[in-house]
Formats: sequence, structure tokens, C-alpha cells
Amino acid sequence: MEPLMGIFSPMVGDILTLFAFVVSVLALVAAAYALSTVRQKAAEVDKVYALEAEVKKLRRQFESLRGAQTAEQVAAITAAAGVPSGKGAPEHAASGAKAADGGQPEAEAVWSRFVTDYNNLSASMDVPRAEEACQAFVDNYQLRLLRCTDHDAVDETTGDHAPKFTLAPFSISAFWAWQVPEDKGHFVVVPNPLRVYGEKAHAEGGMKETFASNYEAGKEYHRIQVRLPALLRKDSNGWHIEQPGVIRLKE
Repeated sequence: MEPLMGIFSPMVGDILTLFAFVVSVLALVAAAYALSTVRQKAAEVDKVYALEAEVKKLRRQFESLRGAQTAEQVAAITAAAGVPSGKGAPEHAASGAKAADGGQPEAEAVWSRFVTDYNNLSASMDVPRAEEACQAFVDNYQLRLLRCTDHDAVDETTGDHAPKFTLAPFSISAFWAWQVPEDKGHFVVVPNPLRVYGEKAHAEGGMKETFASNYEAGKEYHRIQVRLPALLRKDSNGWHIEQPGVIRLKE
């Protein structure tokens, strides 16, 4: 303190000494606050990680419950369609409802709007200009139009007997295929609502292999309601039925 006393008066020297002490105390307080803040943020980060883990756990539980619920819905739908239990009932509403972890959107979220629009269209086939409405629907959804050329062909991929599908013009198409968004290899498939569903379509047109239904031999049906669409996969060897759909036929 002697240099200060030599330059400044004793009073000024005391004030400077006090000021230096105050600055030191404030620096210590600031350092303590900074350390506390860092520790607090670290604790908050840990909490975020813990919450994230909990959310993932809850999500897995939710998906499991949703899958069980969807399976029950499938059983109810197939019963309503007149399909005997265990015969032709599709599995893709339950197994196809893949969570985000599987990299594919849930089935219902993918095709629900498409099927709703289709059923509304199919219920209006007795109105004027129904064919124009169907063409507009095909154009709007950019559908691939198919027909079955051999209902008992041999699948080159699996060696099993399965329908052979090829692209067809609008006028003779029997199946309408809508590509699953962000998945070029899979298509949601519904029947062409303009065509009468009769014995030939059921037995030879690939319908019985593609859809479970309430069809009765000898009858013709003019209304088709899709309860669950079929799921087809397309590759270099053609079109393959991955999961059949469920339809309700009305005369």
C-alpha cells in the first residue's frame, strides 16, 4: 500500500483499496454464478435425455397397444364382410402399421383418405357421367391401372401360384393401384368400381386371390365398398400380392 500512499492521499488510498476488494468479491460471485449455471444446464440436459428415453418407451407401448387394437378392428371388419375367421383376412392393417422406427408410415394414415374418396366414388356409379368421375379420380391419384391375365400363374419370385397382373387401359382395367407415398415398390390396390363383380371376375379375374369378400356364386354385384385395400409389391418380375384386402359387395 505504500506506493498508493505515496501517490494519493491516505483517504484516496483507502478508497482504492476498498474498491479493489469489492471488485475481487464481485469476480468471485460471478465465477460462482457461472459455475452454478453450468451445473444447472448439465442437470437440465440430463433431464432432457431422461425425458427423451421415457417418450421413446411410451411410444413403443402406444404402438404395441395400437397394433393390438388394429388387429381387433380387422377381425371385426372381416366378420362384417362375411369372411370366415382365418380365411383371407389380411394382416397388413396390423403388421403393416409400422411405426416410424420401421421407416414406413402407418398403413391407416397412408391409405385412409384414398379409400374414403374411393368408397364415395364407388357409391355413385348409378349417376350420370360416372365414367368421367372415375377417370378424374384416376388422374387425380395418378393410379396404375391393372388387369389379371392369369389368375393361376406361377410367381417367378416365390414359385407359388398367384395371379399375374399387367398394366391395362382404363376401359378394361379391373384393379386400380395407388403408389404408397415415399415407397415406389408398394401399391394400395382397389377394384375398378365401374365393372360388375360376377362369377368370371371372382373365379378367373384375380379378385378372389386379391380380396376377401362376401361373394355368393351366381350373383352379380354392382356396388363395391373397400374395407381394407390390398397391398401389392412391384419389382422387376412383376406384381405380387403381399396382403389381400377386404371388400363388401352389394347387388
